[in-house]
Amino acid sequence: MSEPCLMTETINYLKEKIADLESNNKEYSKDMAVLKESHIETKLYVKQIFDSLAALTATLNAITDKPNKRWEQLISTIITVGITAGLTYLFTR
Repeated sequence: MSEPCLMTETINYLKEKIADLESNNKEYSKDMAVLKESHIETKLYVKQIFDSLAALTATLNAITDKPNKRWEQLISTIITVGITAGLTYLFTR
């Protein structure tokens, strides 16, 4: 008669394990939902960081191009003044 008692104990043990697994599954599902939400927020923050980085890069490029444009404008002005002075000298002679 110990065999039915052993089977009953085994069945009860398995029922407890199944209940534990179901409980763990519910907890894991909740954890996964939280992780999914956190992942979405992280993706949003990373996108904002990359957008800010792109804006900073554009600003930096604009700033580094300004001295070159100033020099080009200065040289253009010097050439224009030189040609005007030369033509003025030729025509007033």
